[in-house]
Amino acid sequence: MCCSSAEGTLFLFKWDWFGDASDRLTGHSCSVDTICKIDESTLLTGCEDGKLRGVSIYPNKILSVIG
Repeated sequence: MCCSSAEGTLFLFKWDWFGDASDRLTGHSCSVDTICKIDESTLLTGCEDGKLRGVSIYPNKILSVIG
């Protein structure tokens, strides 16, 4: 499961353990306002800076700025 923060960090949680994030992904300059699942390891994020980003969950990295 993935959720965002106002600082631009994506937090990844294991399904049975929501007490602490199992991993964090940084790289967004502002708050992440929208997240759309593309497949099991890829997300599309919309950031306050107006850019769409393709994000890989495994490995944790921003693939590209789409628009």
